[in-house]
Amino acid sequence: MNGSNRFRFPGTLGKLGLGLCFLLLPLASPGQYTTKGTLFTLQLTGPISNRLNVVFFSEGYTTSGLASHFLSDVTNAMANLFTYQPYQEYQAYCNVFAIAVPSTHPGSTHPYYQETNGTFFGSSYDPVYDYIITIPAPGLKKMTNLLTSLLPQASLPIFLVNDYTDGGGGGVADVISVGPWQREILAHETGHTLGRLQDEYDYSYPDMNLTSSATAANTSQTTNLASISWNAWITNGTPIPTPDTPANANTVGLFQGANYQTNGWYRPQHDCMMRTLGTPFCAVCSEALVKAICQKARVLDSFTPATNRIITCTNLQPLLFTLVQPQPMTHDLTNQWYVNGLPVHDATNKDFTLWPAQYTNGSYTLQVSVHDPTALVKADPSNCLKGSLTWKLNVNVYELKLDNPRRVTPDGLSFRVSGNAPYGFIIQGSTNLTLWKGISTNSLTGGQYDFTNRLTNANGRFYRARLLP
Repeated sequence: MNGSNRFRFPGTLGKLGLGLCFLLLPLASPGQYTTKGTLFTLQLTGPISNRLNVVFFSEGYTTSGLASHFLSDVTNAMANLFTYQPYQEYQAYCNVFAIAVPSTHPGSTHPYYQETNGTFFGSSYDPVYDYIITIPAPGLKKMTNLLTSLLPQASLPIFLVNDYTDGGGGGVADVISVGPWQREILAHETGHTLGRLQDEYDYSYPDMNLTSSATAANTSQTTNLASISWNAWITNGTPIPTPDTPANANTVGLFQGANYQTNGWYRPQHDCMMRTLGTPFCAVCSEALVKAICQKARVLDSFTPATNRIITCTNLQPLLFTLVQPQPMTHDLTNQWYVNGLPVHDATNKDFTLWPAQYTNGSYTLQVSVHDPTALVKADPSNCLKGSLTWKLNVNVYELKLDNPRRVTPDGLSFRVSGNAPYGFIIQGSTNLTLWKGISTNSLTGGQYDFTNRLTNANGRFYRARLLP
């Protein structure tokens, strides 16, 4: 596993309080833990097909350790991550799972101390110098096999190493220990694995080739404003490059020093989680993470009715269209419904009721556009935060109307039948509105028909027209 993940620890770091709710499942019996893995669901906020599915793997947990504290350790780790933005805002976009497999020995291998432990995935790290936990190729193959068998829709795999010495790593999966800096290291490593972010350190390690010629969402080698990938965040008048002074502590600009280089590489802000552990993600890194989350969890979970057929309205009963959406913590998604490309006034809810009586017979297109208006994203060229649906409608309401009654002779009555009756209609008469008798069967011509009838009942007669089946 690649791990260009040195850690810059600040001198002091305050811990944030937790106020999150997880679903804790009962611990499995020791007999359930096999090398084939036992899958647990810790947080389920929506369909697996439309969520960022985070899955933790046990590493260095013996059978007794799995039974006693693995799920508790996973719950604490994920709760810690959700104290950071943007994960806190988009917690409802994440499902959390755990896959438990037993190791022969607890902990991890530490070559510096010549300490070798038999663990399921074969993790190892130097707890004195670089703190980078590595998983060898055979261990990654085991991870792939477990995911294929138990959770093929996994989005963010994380190895949780049962070792109290701080360490971590990123690449195809995150690796973290249960050490005291776990919260900060986990957030940093997700920046690499999920956000594809680079380290923003400006110091090098001569013994390791940690530089990269490729830029990321948070690193740049150009001072040309138009070519800086985060230029949407840079306000007019910001000097480029941006002086790293107290006055620019909260400015988004182009600060020199990143990717283990003092010169020639630039970062968006003075400080960031990708530079100093415990610091919040900068605006640009946060945006990259939001877009990565929303690539997995789109703005629409499900909807009714289906869109793969033409919906025909043959009566005046209203039609209800419904959206099911994920919900950010502090803001709402925006919806706008359109008929034939024109926005419907005040139609901005998840539900939309179409009243056929408001439309003449014919073909229509109903569309809804959904957008996440979060202030955490300035530019979304891939439309990760948008979605739309389209329904094809055919309004063909069969309706008859009687009007224009008039006396045409001393004992004759005429009225007009109009509307839409493709199979003809029958006129019925009644003297008590209970018993109806057919009088005449006819068809519309040009949408209307004139009916004349001789009145034979001095007490009057009621008329109605009904569609033929």
